[in-house]
Amino acid sequence: MQNWTLLRLLPVYLGSKVADVTDAVWELVITLMQIVDLLMAPKITAGQVAYMKVLIEEYVVFRHELFPGNKLRPKHHNMLHYSEHVQHFGPLCHVWTMKFESKHKYFKECIRSVRNYKNVTKTLSERHQLYQSFLAARGLFSVAREFTDMSTSERLEVLARVTGTNLTDDHILLKKATIEGHTYTCNDYVLTSGTCFNVTFGSVIAIVKYQCKSLSLLLQYTPAALILCTELYNLQNSTGEMVFLNTNELLDRTPYQPYSFNGTSVIRLNFSFCERLSTVNC
Repeated sequence: MQNWTLLRLLPVYLGSKVADVTDAVWELVITLMQIVDLLMAPKITAGQVAYMKVLIEEYVVFRHELFPGNKLRPKHHNMLHYSEHVQHFGPLCHVWTMKFESKHKYFKECIRSVRNYKNVTKTLSERHQLYQSFLAARGLFSVAREFTDMSTSERLEVLARVTGTNLTDDHILLKKATIEGHTYTCNDYVLTSGTCFNVTFGSVIAIVKYQCKSLSLLLQYTPAALILCTELYNLQNSTGEMVFLNTNELLDRTPYQPYSFNGTSVIRLNFSFCERLSTVNC
């Protein structure tokens, strides 16, 4: 997880300091970023699988040419089979062992704190079940939706800003909401449509709650263009167009906050996305 985060944010930290973006080593790093973005995508198309196969083969060959003194590891051989695994099992992020690693971490911390190494399996089993009982006592599953209402002044500010929409006084405006594990706040950005080179983000103006308890995001479209050799999307001036979208209509449900890069605002996506040219309006 740490390596994934480091690799994802590396262009933000070092992109502006790379003197030659066509440097072979930097291009190799960018290729690795693209591979990881495809591997971590929750949805992937057949075309993206074929593209990932080409990227992996190029990465292994170029790495061997750039660093002939460093032998390839077994993991590099396993990478060559990732495209076949995706075809058989679907996106590999759904079958990774991260949850097992999380549980394993709990057991390691437990035995270190107990300091009792007699009948370890019994001790860990009892401690684990007591912990599960504690979690179940306060509700095993978290609340599906959590809301934070806007203040009166914030609501009036949004109503004055929004014109030409179906927003009325009957709608409840929220400045923060947790929907299916994703927490959205005002001024977040969500991906609505686009291709790998040009995308359209939606800036969250407000989260709208209807009388039927359904939710939608009030978004203002903001186009963005890919900065080559960085995997960063440069945010451009907003179009001013506002729409209501449900979270299931987004191209990517993940909320993003922009980073500062060379005096501009950029967004680094967590993973690749299935391209979509048009946005569905509510």
